[in-house]
Amino acid sequence: WTGPRVRKGDRMYTREGLSSSWQRTLYIVWITQFIALAGGNLVFPFLPLYIRDLGVSEPGKVALYAGLTGTATGTTLFIFSPIWGALADRFGRKPLLLRAYFGATISMGLQGLAQNVWQLLALRTIQGAFVGTVPAIKPAAAQTKSGIIGVLATPGTAAREYTHELIHTYAY
Repeated sequence: WTGPRVRKGDRMYTREGLSSSWQRTLYIVWITQFIALAGGNLVFPFLPLYIRDLGVSEPGKVALYAGLTGTATGTTLFIFSPIWGALADRFGRKPLLLRAYFGATISMGLQGLAQNVWQLLALRTIQGAFVGTVPAIKPAAAQTKSGIIGVLATPGTAAREYTHELIHTYAY
C-alpha cells in the first residue's frame, strides 16, 4: 500500500511522489538562491580594495565610493523588486528567475571589467535593477509546499522543516 493518492491536474500521485517532487524543487531553488546571494554579497569586503585598484587613492574617497557601490545594488533592488514581483505574477516565476540569474551573471561579470569607479557604480546599480530573485522565489516556494518558505530563510528553519517533514513522512 503506497498511501493516499492525490489528484494533480489529470494525473494521480502518491504522497511519496509529491514529496520527492517538491523536495527536488526546493533543493534546486535553495542551492541556486544561496549561490546567487553569496556571489552578490561576498564582494563587500573587497570593494575598497577594488576601488583602490581602479585609481582612487585617497582613503576618504575610497570609503565614499565603497559605500556608494555597496548601497547602489540594494537601493535599486528596493525600487525594482515590486516590479519584478508583479511581472512574475503575470508571466510566471521561472522566466523571471532565469532573467534575474542571467542579469546578475552579466552585470557581475562586467563589474570585473570596469575601468573606473563610475563604471563600477553604474554596473552595481544595474545589478540591483536586474536581480530580484527573492520576490519570485518566495511565492514559488510557498506554492510548492505549504510552510516550506522558511527553509529559504535560515539554516535553523531549514533543519526544523526538514526534520518535521521526515517525521511526517515516515511516521505512518
